Amino acid sequence: MHVAGIVLAGAFGLLVGGSGVGAGGLLAYGIVHARRQMIPVFVSAGTGTIAAFILLEIFPESVRTGGLFMTLIGMLAGYALARKMDRLSHRVFIMTNNPGQERLLQSGMLLAFAVGLHNFPTGMALGSSLMGTPQIAQHLSFAMIIHSVPEGLALGLPLALSKVRPSAILITAVMVAVPTGLGAGLGYVFGIVFPSILSFMLGVAIGTIIYVTFFEILSPAWKESGAR
Repeated sequence: MHVAGIVLAGAFGLLVGGSGVGAGGLLAYGIVHARRQMIPVFVSAGTGTIAAFILLEIFPESVRTGGLFMTLIGMLAGYALARKMDRLSHRVFIMTNNPGQERLLQSGMLLAFAVGLHNFPTGMALGSSLMGTPQIAQHLSFAMIIHSVPEGLALGLPLALSKVRPSAILITAVMVAVPTGLGAGLGYVFGIVFPSILSFMLGVAIGTIIYVTFFEILSPAWKESGAR
């Protein structure tokens, strides 16, 4: 096994994990003064794109690669892990001299904490697929980028409203992308030795993406603008 391949897998994971978050965060700074009704529309559109890629591309490929059982077990594990991380993230606090700014910063940092942690198993799934199944890696990386854009938007809005400099969202994007890069490097290693782990890790990725997307991103947009 070449070290260069592991490094390249980690770098690719870092790029995939940070590009969408960075783009969404910078977009948040651009539309912070726009009509609030447009923000849930953008988030909902991104959610629909994610759902399509999961149901039509990633899930079927995972089942064909390692079977339905490993995929479902991974999905359950990913969902439970994301739910646990979500609960733990609410114990993180940020203290400032401005209560309003503190609330906004806390909201952004909590989401960044949860996104960064859930990116690790997703990165492992990406790294596992890079070696033997590049088609899955292509579909998964595109879905990860698309689904991280509304995450970046959700991360960027509290920072933009609290009047933090735009460079903060770029730093945040790197922070949440590091677990993706680390996971991709490890997934590249274990994916070669244990090919069956790919379906499990893809299931973990699907489970975590579903939880964060539908419960942390779509649900607030639903409450903001209604079911329509």
